[in-house]
Amino acid sequence: MRTMIQDALLRCRQLRVAWPDSATLGSIHRQLDYLLLIATDPATNRARLVDIVIGVQAAREVEAMDPDLADLLHAISAWVDRLLAR
Repeated sequence: MRTMIQDALLRCRQLRVAWPDSATLGSIHRQLDYLLLIATDPATNRARLVDIVIGVQAAREVEAMDPDLADLLHAISAWVDRLLAR
């Protein structure tokens, strides 16, 4: 999962160059940073997992900009859902 999150972060950074004022891309970037911490260190506080909305953001805005990033975000969102179900 760590590699997938890192790939999504890279793609997100690239999009932010084209759309530097996008609040959605900024939000996605912050969420991915947090999720990378969780993927790297399982002891990371998971209280903010309930606030992760990258799947919704991917569907609403990212799919039109970068369908491949949207696919990554949906996969990461599914992983978050599995974490929350535990």
